[in-house]
Amino acid sequence: MKLYLVRHGETLWNREHILQGQLDSPLTQKGIGGAEKIREALSGIEFTKVYTSHQIRSMVTADIILEGRKDISYTVEPYIAEMSYGHWQGKTMEEICESPESEAQYMNYFRHPEKFVPVEGGERFEDVIKRAELFIDRLRKEHESDDVILAVSHGVFIKALFVMIRKLSISEFWEKPFITNCSISIFDIKDDSIEILSEVETSHLGEHQVTTAETDYIKKKE
Repeated sequence: MKLYLVRHGETLWNREHILQGQLDSPLTQKGIGGAEKIREALSGIEFTKVYTSHQIRSMVTADIILEGRKDISYTVEPYIAEMSYGHWQGKTMEEICESPESEAQYMNYFRHPEKFVPVEGGERFEDVIKRAELFIDRLRKEHESDDVILAVSHGVFIKALFVMIRKLSISEFWEKPFITNCSISIFDIKDDSIEILSEVETSHLGEHQVTTAETDYIKKKE
């Protein structure tokens, strides 16, 4: 089975460096354009099934990608949602780091993920990796070996899937590459293995490529 896994288009909060998590903000024009470029890049592929998270930015991206395909719609899959950050969601990096304790955890989030302790309502990295495992389990149970799946998801979830496949430790979670908006990664899923066929491909994006600056606050502190 082939899995095409894409990250949603750039959003207003991506551009303004506001942590989204499981909240939402609208796609920017660049995000819409990036989704249109995905549609063009994947136009020759017949998908057996399409999944998206329950989050609006993911569903809107899926709508754009599927435009013109009358024979298929998407299924909402909560497993592939973005990491939840509790009350950090909807805040800028500076707002998150107003207290020394919160700043320390934010630094851990990027620099020492194995030490990261989420705020109330937030998830651990292990929680997101577990969701990635459950999603792959679902695909193996519900699909045939020759099925071709498209899933529209989020940066940390996609990263968690790579970590799971490569059996990395939590301390290695942020190993490159960064999961950019509207990137395409392709996997060959078998009963007992997963092969990475393409990793965070962005050549289709052209002028719509985005450099997301989630780590800008970290860079300022270094």
